[in-house]
Amino acid sequence: MQVAALCLALLIDRWLGEPPARWHPVVWMGRYLGWAGSRIAPAANAPRRRWAPFAVSALALGQVAYSCGLSGRRRQIANVTFAFVIALVLVIILDIDRPRRGLVQVSQESMIRLQQSLEQAPQ
Repeated sequence: MQVAALCLALLIDRWLGEPPARWHPVVWMGRYLGWAGSRIAPAANAPRRRWAPFAVSALALGQVAYSCGLSGRRRQIANVTFAFVIALVLVIILDIDRPRRGLVQVSQESMIRLQQSLEQAPQ
């Protein structure tokens, strides 16, 4: 069935060709990502929002508590594991944000060598 669907899709693509940019789904996705990226990605001089990961984790844990209340059952091990995983992810995110002070320490030597090699490369 999957092979037949693939063959049909290839035949339709061969017969109709590429749709115009106005109707092309990839163009739609690119436009949306450009629009959303300008609102989501911080500018270079924007202040850091360190509260955002904590807000997301609080909302996620709130959702778990709400779903436990709706079902009337608590899955203690699953809830504790979920809370632990969220805490671990937050620690890793904040640690990567501080490359010289955290648990994950990154040397800048490779970036310095790359910059030097790019400066020495013939134009």
